[in-house]
Amino acid sequence: MASRPKTLGAIICPVLIGSSLALSEGSFKILIFVLTLFCALLLQILANLANDYADFLKGADGQQRIGPKRATASGLLQPATMRALIIFITVITFAIGAILVFSGGIFIALLGIFGLFLCFWYSFGLKYSLSHLGFSEIAVALFFGPLSVLGAYYMQSMKFSTEAMLASIGPACLSSALMLVNNLRDIDEDRIFNKMTTAVRFGKQFSRSAIIALICASMFAPLLFDIKIFWVGFSVIPAMMSLKILKEPVTSKFNQVLGRIGLSLYLYGLCMSAGILFVP
Repeated sequence: MASRPKTLGAIICPVLIGSSLALSEGSFKILIFVLTLFCALLLQILANLANDYADFLKGADGQQRIGPKRATASGLLQPATMRALIIFITVITFAIGAILVFSGGIFIALLGIFGLFLCFWYSFGLKYSLSHLGFSEIAVALFFGPLSVLGAYYMQSMKFSTEAMLASIGPACLSSALMLVNNLRDIDEDRIFNKMTTAVRFGKQFSRSAIIALICASMFAPLLFDIKIFWVGFSVIPAMMSLKILKEPVTSKFNQVLGRIGLSLYLYGLCMSAGILFVP
């Protein structure tokens, strides 16, 4: 539960897309793909665990929380256990990352360092953490969009690609929408703790409109890549089904929106990969 499996499509999606692009060009190594996917997953899980633990330390997950239970704050995991998990996963991620750096070189090294930095900067750093400064949606769009697609593609092909950049637009928009829904759901609690998220800075109406715009953009993004795979946009239907809830008062129903956007990310990655590989 602490790893937040419903959100892990945010990293699986771009890794699948980048790897599929490389495979379609005849550059693919299964071991590199497995290590890339596993390392990327560990990075996101590490970010989720760090956020769980940091919010516990700051007292930000109180009784008024309408989101899912947090493992540390609810007592399901003791703080010492969570600390040990964070250290263990950091070590494993670093070890796998070192193998990838040996194969991929300086770009992969910089990407890995940036990923680890984001994992901890988002939650730690007291009032200077990314989650408290706001605009985390921009960092999420960048990392779970172009950087992850390009990183997965580069690990296989050892080159950059304009197509990879275009293919990353959909995952970037959906991941950013996922983060913004999370922040909109927690807006009242975040205001109490002076957590200046985008939702807190610009308000509920702006956040609702931005989420809708991001979801719609992700639906049409495949057309920018290749008009022949327009049908990939239908993978966003679960997220589109959440639009009615977004118009309602902020309640625990917003957890359903998160789940549906998370499902759309999984589907988007699979459908986009299928389109890349099988549509002539």
